[in-house]
Amino acid sequence: MTGAGQLAILVIGRAKPGCAEEATALITAQLERIRKNEPACVSIAAHRDGEDPDRLMLYELWTDRPSFEAFLERADMVEYLDGLDRLLESREITRWDLTG
Repeated sequence: MTGAGQLAILVIGRAKPGCAEEATALITAQLERIRKNEPACVSIAAHRDGEDPDRLMLYELWTDRPSFEAFLERADMVEYLDGLDRLLESREITRWDLTG
């Protein structure tokens, strides 16, 4: 699906010293579950800064905002975010509505 209503999510985080590998493994496992089980997620990819391996980025594209909001409320997602927060020293999330 492409078009109005889609929502892009951009997450940029910094792993705590010595935690980047564990954070990357946790993110990768979660992405595999989302790709397999979440039809409202059009695309999702994780990236690691080539010059700063503690800096991580996640890009997601969702069919619509309500689907994404409902996804965030799921118990497994809350558990994942709690685990990730233990490994990150910072995390910034921005939400972008598709304009064209």
